[in-house]
Amino acid sequence: MLRTIVHLRLKQRLCPVQIGGRLGMPALNVHAVLLRCRLNRLSHIDRITGEPVRRYEHPHPGAILHVDVTKYGNIPDDGGWRFVGRQQGERNRQMTARRTSARNRVYRPQMGTAFVHTVVDDHSRVAYAEIRNDEKVVTAIDRPAQRGRLAYPSLCRRTGPVRQRLGLQIVRLARRLR
Repeated sequence: MLRTIVHLRLKQRLCPVQIGGRLGMPALNVHAVLLRCRLNRLSHIDRITGEPVRRYEHPHPGAILHVDVTKYGNIPDDGGWRFVGRQQGERNRQMTARRTSARNRVYRPQMGTAFVHTVVDDHSRVAYAEIRNDEKVVTAIDRPAQRGRLAYPSLCRRTGPVRQRLGLQIVRLARRLR
């Protein structure tokens, strides 16, 4: 009976009420079986393969750090054109360009980009983020990880500040590391 319940849950993705109706069992008993097998939620099952999702967890903080770099366009002081309209947005852009003296090759105001470097510890899920002007490998890996350790020293005291593995979620950085 247990195998039939698990099979119906994994292959046909039926709820406990539907499984109970097919097998002539109360839905509460079916739910108890699914709970014992850790299949009580459909989010615990992979949508494509129908197999239970295998999740990993590292034994101590600092074992693996996930680094992500996201590129954002800078917004002029007092708002961009989508927020305040085209004319006022262009004026705001001009004023910001006067302050930063950033111009492109045809001397139009250039806002530029900013990169948010995010580091997440795999064990404790503690996150650290900072805004930088570039996405170079050294900037993405060393500085945020180092400052994240400084921001959360209690986590590093338990295990030491050694990071064993570093998971990169940006393809460009992974290509540069090869």
